[in-house]
Amino acid sequence: MDTILVVEDEMAIREMLGRGLQKHGYEVLVAADGDEALRMCAKHRKPIQVLLCDVVTPGLAARELIRIALGMYPSLKVLLMTGYPDEYPFGGEGSEIFQIMRKPFTTSELVLRLEAILGEKYV
Repeated sequence: MDTILVVEDEMAIREMLGRGLQKHGYEVLVAADGDEALRMCAKHRKPIQVLLCDVVTPGLAARELIRIALGMYPSLKVLLMTGYPDEYPFGGEGSEIFQIMRKPFTTSELVLRLEAILGEKYV
């Protein structure tokens, strides 16, 4: 079971993502901000496969969270979410380190994207 760390400051979106991903067989950790996400990384005993993170996070900035999390989990995949695709501060549409997913999206669209990133299929 792959572990997804969701970092989203809007509670309704965070809860929807958490429930939806759990229904598709993922272990899900949810954090309201970058600081909480970092604490979860430090406490979680198993590897985290994907960091699903809003581009703009309260507390510890997404860029710094990604840097630290990659140090803890070198094979970590990063999927950034944004409702403002023309304004994200990460450069191009994606890279070897991260990909961008534009909001709004459905849980089904997210699961398909995660399957592609992880190279696995879930039932």
